[in-house]
Amino acid sequence: HALLTADSGPEKRYRQWLAVRRGSVRAVVGTRAAMFAPVRDLGLVVVWDDGDSSHSDTNAPFPHVREVLELRAALGRCGFLLGSTSCTVEAAQLVESGWALPLIADRERLRRAAPLIRTVGDGELARDGAA
Repeated sequence: HALLTADSGPEKRYRQWLAVRRGSVRAVVGTRAAMFAPVRDLGLVVVWDDGDSSHSDTNAPFPHVREVLELRAALGRCGFLLGSTSCTVEAAQLVESGWALPLIADRERLRRAAPLIRTVGDGELARDGAA
């Protein structure tokens, strides 16, 4: 896999980009820059938390990761997965238009997967010597 982030530094990021371009890397993970990686034969593109402001560029033409990857998925005829803990207006529009299908876990499944959280009061804290 290739990791394309600004934290990698320009030299390492360019080496990774070249590896992707040559086809020796099949999976690309990264920040906004990864949306333009020249991956051959795309099979799946994934965006996590499309409402995060870091997904949109502040420079013209203001590309948003979700929009760029939607286009790449359509042109490359590959899967598009948009995941988040909440649904943005744009994601809801994709579902409403029929372009995307919702994949939502039912409440019981979420409850089983979530950790048990128990609140404690001052009385419990006073009894716990480590607190």
